[in-house]
Amino acid sequence: MLAEAGMGFEHLVKVNSYLVEPSHLPLLGRVRAEFQPPTPPASTLVFVRALVRPEWLYEVDAVAFCA
Repeated sequence: MLAEAGMGFEHLVKVNSYLVEPSHLPLLGRVRAEFQPPTPPASTLVFVRALVRPEWLYEVDAVAFCA
């Protein structure tokens, strides 16, 4: 979606993550480190019991800004 809008990960200003399984936190950290820009966006992590679909283990919503 970022690419379709002419933006990249460097345009992220806020990322909210919802994680079902706390033991997956190290994996999430490795994935974020691979994709986040040198100055990471503000972020929130929330552990939840379940997401809208039972097979989902992670959900993210993000806000991007391009001047």
